[in-house]
Amino acid sequence: MSTTQGNWILGPEALRIQLGLGSYLICEEGIVWLTQQSAALDAACHDTVLASGERFCARQQAVVFVSSFRGRSARIAVRGID
Repeated sequence: MSTTQGNWILGPEALRIQLGLGSYLICEEGIVWLTQQSAALDAACHDTVLASGERFCARQQAVVFVSSFRGRSARIAVRGID
């Protein structure tokens, strides 16, 4: 699976992003809510909240759903190594 790379301004609607092993999602502004879905049962539906400057690093291939926290605007960047 290749990483969906780019920059987004988020609202309350969840955005689906593919993350490859070692890729990362960084919250550049605001607060984001991230839900991880993966093939491994122990990692399925793992939620993470990121504040501005924090990042989520994919330890395995995964699909994440990310949205702004409580509907407030947020900005993210996704970078991969593949």
